[in-house]
Amino acid sequence: MEDQWDLMLGSPTAKHGASPFMPEVEYPSLPLDLLCGLARRRIQNREAQRRFRERKEQRKNSLQKNAEELHRDYQTLLTQYADTVSDVTRLVQENGVLRFEIRKLRQQWRLLLTIIQRLQGSQSPGASRESAFNFDDVQDYLEDLGIKKLVVIG
Repeated sequence: MEDQWDLMLGSPTAKHGASPFMPEVEYPSLPLDLLCGLARRRIQNREAQRRFRERKEQRKNSLQKNAEELHRDYQTLLTQYADTVSDVTRLVQENGVLRFEIRKLRQQWRLLLTIIQRLQGSQSPGASRESAFNFDDVQDYLEDLGIKKLVVIG
């Protein structure tokens, strides 16, 4: 029993130098089948440790490959985001310009309708005061455009 404890804890007759983790040990008094069992166990332990290191390396490589793929995906998404922000900014500006243009066109449309109504004499006599105000606005607008004076028939 004492010999077995020496095997587990390390024998005082152990040789140092072969490996700092697995020192070579002389066991002169152990039977051959026990020595074969110990040797087989050492071989199994070495193989298990080798397989563990291989799995660890494979896992590390797999994680590194995954990280590289995620980084590429991140860069692609970042580029797409920047492009989208640029497109949205451009569209918002374009929308503002178009809204301004629509406002101006509506003003011009109302002005033209007022001019046409005035030229056709289709306005009622009761609304002449209000219409005169609108017509003065039309006159001012036309003068701004460079048109001299609108001839009013009626």
